Amino acid sequence: MLVRIISAAVGLVIMLAVMFSGKIALSLAVSLVSALAVYEALKAYGYNKKPLFVIPGFLVSFLYGGLKYIGSEIIFLCVFGVVVFFIGAMLLLRDEVKTKDLFTLLFITLIIPFSFSTISYIRDMEKGIYLVWLPFISAWLTDTFAYFGGRFLGKHKLCPEISPKKTVEGAIFGIIGAIFGYVMYSVILKNVWNLEVNIYLALIMAVVTSVLSQMGDLFASCIKRENGVKDFGKLMPGHGGALDRFDSLLLTAPVIYICLEIFKLIY
Repeated sequence: MLVRIISAAVGLVIMLAVMFSGKIALSLAVSLVSALAVYEALKAYGYNKKPLFVIPGFLVSFLYGGLKYIGSEIIFLCVFGVVVFFIGAMLLLRDEVKTKDLFTLLFITLIIPFSFSTISYIRDMEKGIYLVWLPFISAWLTDTFAYFGGRFLGKHKLCPEISPKKTVEGAIFGIIGAIFGYVMYSVILKNVWNLEVNIYLALIMAVVTSVLSQMGDLFASCIKRENGVKDFGKLMPGHGGALDRFDSLLLTAPVIYICLEIFKLIY
């Protein structure tokens, strides 16, 4: 437990330093975490030993992060090139790469980087310096409240075949945690920076993203269980790899980005 706490504290300090270092630093950090997450997912499926499968994932991780600098047309062209590349690899290496491998590789290589890259896009929005915290508030308070709620009050298993320790009570407390986090952050924004928050939208986002956060966590657990993996990596002692620590953001960050593109949260 001590190692876990120390690791979390160090990670928080690094995160704060990155978040307040500016947009470019954040984009690079997100791209790096994305590349690590892609490698960890490829490793779980046993694809990491072939550079042919690893390099495209690294490329896309940094391409998505650079969308605002190099233009969407180039990004789309490169992403489509990755798709063609993997299809060609499957056709040439029929004994090693099957169609199911192709879809797994494409999902890992394209979807994971896209999900993480939306954090950078949120930061680039108007008032993005405040909005960029929303995915982390939702994901990490959901995780914290769900852990303690399940530990002390959990009686009914949520998905025992996927994650035996998760409970319905913990999931409910996770949603409460996200709501609490969004309400407190709204109060801070109003009283410290004099920014008004659409509280009704904030509450809806808290509930929806909390559920999605838990879905992302369970999805990552499915990958580990199916491949007999305990942790994706050893990036953070006591926490595992990048994908272990940030799996809750896989669905949360993109949905928050989409919501913020459609609705105005902060005035």
